[in-house]
Amino acid sequence: MTGPVPSAARRDADSPRIISPYEHGIEPAAISSNAIEVVESLRQAGFSSELVGGCVRDLLLGRQPKDFDVATSARPDQVKSLFRRCDVFGRRFKIAEVWFRGEGIQVATYRKPPILDSRRRRSRNYSARGKILKDNRFGDIREDAFRRDLTINSLYLHPSDMRVVDYTGGFEDAQHRIVRCIGDPMERYREDPVRMLRAVRFATLPGFRVAVETEAAIAEQANLLTDVSNYRLTDEVTKMLFNGRALPTFELLYQHNLFRVLFPPYRWLHAGLNNDHGVVDWLRMLFRETDERIARDEHISVAFTLAAVHWPRFRNAMSKHAKKRRPASRRIAEGVLSQQNERTYLSGQLVYRITDIWQLQSVLESCRSGEQRVVEERNFRSAVRLLELRAKAGEIKSEVVEPWVMMRDRQQQNQRRRRRRFRRRSKRR
Repeated sequence: MTGPVPSAARRDADSPRIISPYEHGIEPAAISSNAIEVVESLRQAGFSSELVGGCVRDLLLGRQPKDFDVATSARPDQVKSLFRRCDVFGRRFKIAEVWFRGEGIQVATYRKPPILDSRRRRSRNYSARGKILKDNRFGDIREDAFRRDLTINSLYLHPSDMRVVDYTGGFEDAQHRIVRCIGDPMERYREDPVRMLRAVRFATLPGFRVAVETEAAIAEQANLLTDVSNYRLTDEVTKMLFNGRALPTFELLYQHNLFRVLFPPYRWLHAGLNNDHGVVDWLRMLFRETDERIARDEHISVAFTLAAVHWPRFRNAMSKHAKKRRPASRRIAEGVLSQQNERTYLSGQLVYRITDIWQLQSVLESCRSGEQRVVEERNFRSAVRLLELRAKAGEIKSEVVEPWVMMRDRQQQNQRRRRRRFRRRSKRR
């Protein structure tokens, strides 16, 4: 993650660096026609407008963006008045989303940092610890660039002439595959602790590494994540675990003691200490298989993944109550998951499914394979997957798992045949 990192060119002047199409090499065909239409409509209405953020970063790296974002001088209500299908949403600051032929293009107004008073960080816009509370002041494009989190996410692209505008040195960082905070990392993490997770997520991109000063501040500010709402953290954790790079993401989270903050049931899990009780090896195996399934374009279940992540914690809690005549497994499960809910939001339905997967483990171990009541359980497949992981970890014998795996595979084949059988045929003309 670290290494000799070239320093980005800092551009404090009002005039940015302009990168020509011959220098950046972005193919116009890779840009969404709907995004171009939004940009041109705003410009024809007299507003400045550009593509911005992750889509420009991905285009520079030769990757096809999943979505396209637009930055503009138009206010959200002005954007809404220009487009027939446009929604405005957001609590901290409002963003317009324009819909074209099933594709949503998010349009954000240029913004600038909140006002600081003479006591610095004691204004109503900041908390006592420096976290931004109100961030809805409109500004110009330069102020908007320096308000963003990472240099590689602060590039602006004009589709009309394919020029890239760079205020922060993000073009050089993208070329050298460097993740770097804009400004002082300590201060930026205090303003919004989620920026630490974004830095980690982008550091797992192929060939990327984090600038030394950006990385050094993460461990010192990790506990600031406890002040972030569990809804925001749920979104970031989902992106990190289901983007096909879960294993390298876990290694970075564990290395910087962020994992123990994001997953409170493992708050005792410190990097570099030998008291993990096999949890780290278990998580590495889980996330490696998760990445492999995503690479094969196979289904990934959030309920299964979270059940597997917290299985060692649930298993240990159950073993402590094993001497009791009737250990309350559901109460123990809800206790583990309530700790996790402090950091990431778990719906009641998700808690029920995770608990069911855990309780099915003892059923699968004790029942004979083929019992219809077990096979018809809603979470049967996820429970068998967890059983397979436990066998790979040496927790149970493979002889226990093999019959259930055969039953699961047979069930999947029967369902595929049933779907093909009842597939609607096209009418003959």
